[in-house]
Amino acid sequence: MIGKVVLSKAGRDTTHLYVVVRQIDNDYVLLANGDTKSIDMPKKGKIKHLVSLEDIDKELLSWIKSCDKRTDLKIKRFV
Repeated sequence: MIGKVVLSKAGRDTTHLYVVVRQIDNDYVLLANGDTKSIDMPKKGKIKHLVSLEDIDKELLSWIKSCDKRTDLKIKRFV
């Protein structure tokens, strides 16, 4: 699931776009949007409260795995 673009459908961040940066277990993932939620301080979210929008983008996945300083800016531009 890492690298997937998702839409939040519950909570105070309803209708916000995020990118999955890590999967914790079968129920939870860590999300980043490059602006308010960075790769270093991601948001924890339940999978059942997310709607998947696109398939995994290979370029985005490589950015997340590299974890360089420009990753947040690239995610922000992608979302």
